[in-house]
Amino acid sequence: MCPYDQGLWLKAAKPDINDVSTYNNGVITVPSYLCIPMVIDKDNVGLVH
Repeated sequence: MCPYDQGLWLKAAKPDINDVSTYNNGVITVPSYLCIPMVIDKDNVGLVH
C-alpha cells in the first residue's frame, strides 16, 4: 500500500484508481492503484518516511 493511500484509508476516503484491468479474482475486476516500485536501502530510506 502506498503511504498516500494509507492516509485515505484511515479517513475512509475513496482512493485514486489507476488500473482497472490487471487484477481479476474470477468474479470481478478489482480496481487498483499501482505504485511505482522503488529499491530502498540505507542510503535512500529517508525518501520514504
